[in-house]
Amino acid sequence: MKKAYLYIMMFLLLSGYTQAQTGCNDLPASLTQVTPSDFANNIYTIDFARPISLTADVDPTGIDPTAVIYQWDFGIGAILYGKTITYTSVQEGLVTLTLTTTYQGCVTVRTFTFNVQKGVPFSLYRQFNGRYNYTAIGNTLNLQENAGILVSDECGVLTQSSATLSLQPGQTIVAAYLYWAGSGLGDFDVKLNNIDVTAERTFYSTISVSANNPKPSFGAFADVTNIVASSGTYTLSDLDITQTIADDTDYCYSAINFAGWSVIIIYADNTLPYNQVAVYDGFKGVDAQNPALNIYLDNLNVISNTGAKIGFLAWEGDNGIAVNETVNVNGSVLSNPPLNPANNAFNGTNSFTGASDLWNMDIDYYNIQNYIAVGDTDLDVSLTSGQDGIIMHNIVTVINSELPDATIEMIFLSGNEVCLNRDLQLVYMAKNYNSTDILPANTPIAIYADDVLIATTATTADIAIDGSEVNVLSVTLPSQIPDEFTLKFVIDDNGTGTGIVRETDETNNEYSETVILRQGIEPQDVESELFTCFNGTTGAFDLTQATENVIADYAYDFYATQADADAESNPIINDTNYISVNATVYVRIYDFYSPTCYEIVPITLTLVDCQPHKPEDVEVCAPTGQNSVAFNLNNFEAEILDGRPATDYTITFHNTALGAQDDTDFVSDPATFVVNSGSQVTVYIRMETSDNADLFGTTDFAINVISPPTVSPATPLEECADNFDGYAYFDLTPAGVEI
Repeated sequence: MKKAYLYIMMFLLLSGYTQAQTGCNDLPASLTQVTPSDFANNIYTIDFARPISLTADVDPTGIDPTAVIYQWDFGIGAILYGKTITYTSVQEGLVTLTLTTTYQGCVTVRTFTFNVQKGVPFSLYRQFNGRYNYTAIGNTLNLQENAGILVSDECGVLTQSSATLSLQPGQTIVAAYLYWAGSGLGDFDVKLNNIDVTAERTFYSTISVSANNPKPSFGAFADVTNIVASSGTYTLSDLDITQTIADDTDYCYSAINFAGWSVIIIYADNTLPYNQVAVYDGFKGVDAQNPALNIYLDNLNVISNTGAKIGFLAWEGDNGIAVNETVNVNGSVLSNPPLNPANNAFNGTNSFTGASDLWNMDIDYYNIQNYIAVGDTDLDVSLTSGQDGIIMHNIVTVINSELPDATIEMIFLSGNEVCLNRDLQLVYMAKNYNSTDILPANTPIAIYADDVLIATTATTADIAIDGSEVNVLSVTLPSQIPDEFTLKFVIDDNGTGTGIVRETDETNNEYSETVILRQGIEPQDVESELFTCFNGTTGAFDLTQATENVIADYAYDFYATQADADAESNPIINDTNYISVNATVYVRIYDFYSPTCYEIVPITLTLVDCQPHKPEDVEVCAPTGQNSVAFNLNNFEAEILDGRPATDYTITFHNTALGAQDDTDFVSDPATFVVNSGSQVTVYIRMETSDNADLFGTTDFAINVISPPTVSPATPLEECADNFDGYAYFDLTPAGVEI
């Protein structure tokens, strides 16, 4: 190992490695994968003696990522190198990882904290308060008690087994929880009565074969209330650890091969007293290397010790090993002879059925009324084993408990939607759910704003088990409470943080939510400037174009001055056709349901020169022999522009006034616009600004084509030339009359 380390260090030195180098930039590494693990409060929780995969990375900007050297040091064992490593910790407790990155001689060090846990600590999973009790079913997959490989013991393990649930009339299932476990790293997909079940939570622990040889075991949990609905036979299948024990013969040689399953059934029965049934689970164990374990159970509330019991599911116990193998509650050893002797608690038995062939698993319960006292809120459970490896998976307590459970919820709040208002109406519900006794009238309630007491009240009547009452309370917020604050209700609090009612759960009395006092409406999307074409010195504005994006719940009015908007006086009446010069108007936008919440926004009105000049009407006579005249309308553009730059406008010609207004019904060929003889046609003109097609004006002019007159032939005229000069005089007047 030392030689390998020296070779690596020589390689790093040749690569430019130094412990520190002036001018280096930090290149800290981040952990991008730690699998499997849980991460909370900047600590990675990993399992004892379980391989984990870790991957680190750095910001690749401006560097060659392939040239980064990663060095991993957990403070024990070898130093590892590489971007991705596999590591197994065999040291419990907090461990510090020092992760060093080296790039072009620059060294950066980061540290990470790991919590290495042996097994999964126990905690409360679910609590039931009422006329409840529990039972459990299950079965082993071991063919016989494991005792090392012998001629008669081939270490066989089944993949399925069955158990029968028998409930009494009047007992109804409210919850069913499946637990299964076995040797190895896990099989988390099984079937219950041929229905697929996937683990919702998983557990991991080890059993030590020797001081330096821990062997992994797994556990799993799934809520199967939808499957276990009534009495009957239940079969768990597809739980397969055969490959695990075939690949690692230590399980069989050391007699720690096991697999099995159990279902906890919580049921209701109206003939029962009021009980508190608490389900705890974890995955902690004892063995020859770790002979003692304490499990602390809290969230209990002992009102009477009569009929109190504790049950558990444990794995890998052997009837043939009875070396200081005990279960203790509050310092007293439990026993249930002959099924469970005091020194052999984990012996492959089922207290619910009386069976003693539950190889390498125990489903047992004990009466503990002599070991607890009224007023107890916790329970100290301890296990010992001088030889046998044992893993505890779940613990269930049943304790007589007749107590209310006060909770509270605000269901409606009003007043905060009114601007600048500090008077609130609070509608709240006081509840007594998950309880075993009434919640008495006059249970105090305190209301806080940012932890400042603002009101006290109380329940008005006794609240039955699983009952509630709704009340209304008016409060005025003190001036020191900010516009955004946390409103908190606390039931069973007299205003000093002190309660007067004993409850099944003293930790669920609070309800809080963030409240924001309204100071005005949120800013609206209003057009800050409107444009229209002027007609002389004024123009017609549609003011509502500025408020098209105002939300539907808001109303608005327009005013000619800021003072009028402030005073809500003299609103503009015709806001869709407002005649104005260049000016500023003001829109007052307000909440229709709370008019005191408003916003005033100025709108600039700007006149734009976009009214086309009206061309002179045209009147022409059609040439003789022609039935129509063609006009090039584009020739009228100069007259329409009337000296304005052609590049600033777009001019189009239309067949109708509506077409000019809507920019439709275009003249198909403005360069050859044909008007028939004897017809008068109106040409409609639209002129819009080049940078805004919505700014336009319209006009028109007429084209009148006059037909040529009809001509009749005249009688030929004849005269004699009487002066012999070849000329004569004619009177054309008669011919003109004929024509």
